[in-house]
Amino acid sequence: MKNLSLSFLTSGFVIQVPATGAPVLTNSYEQAQAVLQNDGYILFAFAEDWDSNSVKVSRALMNSDKVKQAAGHAVFMEVPVPNVLTGKRKEVDKIRFGKLQVPDATDYPAILMLTKDGRHYATICGPIMRSSKSSEITKLISDAMEAMHKQEKLLA
Repeated sequence: MKNLSLSFLTSGFVIQVPATGAPVLTNSYEQAQAVLQNDGYILFAFAEDWDSNSVKVSRALMNSDKVKQAAGHAVFMEVPVPNVLTGKRKEVDKIRFGKLQVPDATDYPAILMLTKDGRHYATICGPIMRSSKSSEITKLISDAMEAMHKQEKLLA
């Protein structure tokens, strides 16, 4: 039973109740809307069933305390990217991601950052994601989020 609960947690099927200032892992757009705040979305995209290393890297980063701290009140979502996108999978993803337009990444694993309105503002991918240096990734996340907040203030 313990292993089953752990597998549900790591696969993103459970909504985690946020501690103060902590990001929330959700499994659907509707769940995300219930907890969405000004820090928007951070999507962890990985190659589903065709690159097991990208899955490990994405989940390790999602569970990293440094990354969670840099993410503020963002909503975390997993974005498994299949090798072949079928019509059935498109329908499942359409329901899961709702109004969010999930941008493509040039390499996986990738971190895709979106505003609370769903506007894409940053992508982190490539060799830095596979380097296992969470401190560098954390800095990129916090810098991108800070720049997004500055831009939103200017637009307001």
